[in-house]
Amino acid sequence: MKVQESQNEKEGDKFLIKENGSFTQSIDWGNFKKKNQKVKRLEARESGSLVGVCQFLEEKNPFGEYFYIPYGPVGKTKKARNRLFKEVAEIGKKEGKTFVKSEPTKKVRPGRPSNHRLQPEKTLVKDISEEPEEILSGFEENTRYSVRYSKRKGVEIQKNQDEEGLQRFFQLLKKTEERQGFDSFSKEYFKNLLSEIDSDLFLAISEEGKVVASTIFGYFGKTATSLHSAFDYKKRKLRATSLIRFEAIKESKKQGCTEFDAWGIDEEKMPGVTKFKKGFGGEEVRYPEARDIPLKHTKYKGYSLASKVVKNN
Repeated sequence: MKVQESQNEKEGDKFLIKENGSFTQSIDWGNFKKKNQKVKRLEARESGSLVGVCQFLEEKNPFGEYFYIPYGPVGKTKKARNRLFKEVAEIGKKEGKTFVKSEPTKKVRPGRPSNHRLQPEKTLVKDISEEPEEILSGFEENTRYSVRYSKRKGVEIQKNQDEEGLQRFFQLLKKTEERQGFDSFSKEYFKNLLSEIDSDLFLAISEEGKVVASTIFGYFGKTATSLHSAFDYKKRKLRATSLIRFEAIKESKKQGCTEFDAWGIDEEKMPGVTKFKKGFGGEEVRYPEARDIPLKHTKYKGYSLASKVVKNN
């Protein structure tokens, strides 16, 4: 098996789609992340045929720099995935990284179980190959009611990712952050996201012309993924969050998608969000454990202990 820097990125993306790989391993996602950090992509070949792809990012924490493989490596076999993971570790060793982290969609063997994840461990994936009314009928009763109620209340869904649409989304997101006590990304981050990956920004507009909910959907292969959302808590009675997601799913079908990824559920950490997402149905998917290959053992031990404390609190 030969491992080298990616020679044909389009071929790599075709391989990812065939192997049901994540958009986080795609060319477009790599180009997007390159705006702010270093990104590299490897490929594995056997007898000239592509058997694995691995895109990894340079990240930092208080214990040093490390390489991170989001939902990868992707390979036809565990052998290919393991070889790519080890190769990233070899590069990391040469460049003085503290460790390498893999959060794969299929198991890898090297390294040790990680105490800390960056991407969701569980998600919901829904088949959206049916007609819209059949998709709607598959939602839970309360979610179906919310979709129809929001329509009756005059909420309209628009696609708008020009400067005005982005600004309205970002303003709503900042309000959501303040209410829920978390920090998201900059406006520039979302501008780059929308320009670099295949995606749509949806706005839910009330009868008064106010944005009451918004969401960004990304498309890769046959999968649509809900990436970022925000809503106006004061206007929650309009139930626009259900309508906007349903309309975004319908648009995903026009983009050729046959499945919808809700992008993360966690009953303990996000009970309200998880309950909302489950209302749309779908099959629960749990990814394999994240694994780390330590490269600087003293610093890695400090990171591992710190992340274990955070995980348990």
